Amino acid sequence: METLRERFSEYYDGDRRATVVHTKEGFEVDLYINDTLLAVRRVHDHSESYADDVAENWCQNFIKTTDLKKEELI
Repeated sequence: METLRERFSEYYDGDRRATVVHTKEGFEVDLYINDTLLAVRRVHDHSESYADDVAENWCQNFIKTTDLKKEELI
């Protein structure tokens, strides 16, 4: 079974990038460094605005790689 992921927005700052996507479960934020996907933060119970905030916080380095949870890592 294929999972549908619709891209909503993308954020960049230096070597960091974040993509906000919508799935049937809710919003998710893909977190990248140097174009390598490190983690997916699932914010299914939150709004698109919340997901955008997560993406911005990642790109501005407010969320550190050490803040990533084991279940988020790829």
